[in-house]
Amino acid sequence: MITTSVSLSRLAREPIMQVSVDFSETPGYVCFPKLHPDFLGISTNCDFTGSIIVSSFAVLDVETTGLSATQGDRVVEIAVVVLDEQFRVVRMFDSLVHPQRSIPPRVTRIHGISNHDIQQAPTFADLLPDLMNCFAGTTHLVAHNISFDLGFLRAELLACGVQMPRSFAHLCTMQMARRKRVASNAKLSTVASALNIPAVANAHRAIVDAGITARVLS
Repeated sequence: MITTSVSLSRLAREPIMQVSVDFSETPGYVCFPKLHPDFLGISTNCDFTGSIIVSSFAVLDVETTGLSATQGDRVVEIAVVVLDEQFRVVRMFDSLVHPQRSIPPRVTRIHGISNHDIQQAPTFADLLPDLMNCFAGTTHLVAHNISFDLGFLRAELLACGVQMPRSFAHLCTMQMARRKRVASNAKLSTVASALNIPAVANAHRAIVDAGITARVLS
């Protein structure tokens, strides 16, 4: 068991700093976990053996081939940061996903994931057992603009013949930020900056955005 004593409230007051995550040497498939949550400045209560710890929040982010799951766009990367009731990380899941279709160059320019990157990646169906294990014990599904991420998660599950679990309550940090007027707009980067959450150079990668969303939630 690895824990840190750094509180999220103190981290939220620290000056913004640039953190860069090098994905060039990271395998496409990372589960339970390879990326240590400390790089995101989140306190941890994480069992690195892969044991399931009952938790409260599954913070989700997906990168995709486009904007519409209903028009055939697919997930190319999925990340989940699972937090307990004290907003400590208990486990993480991150993987590139083979979308079984090409990624348009204009989309690659946004998230940096190319067709070459996903050539050897598992399909969503391949990842499904580990992904569902990661969700186990969570009560809330959280995302920044949850309608987008939830729509793609639901579509990928349905493609695998699996119904979206009905037990999840849904929380959208974008909507929360708008209601509380946290920043001038509700973009994740703007909200994070307004909350003095450290900026991360590799924005629009799923594990980075999920981690920042977790800090916004806290």
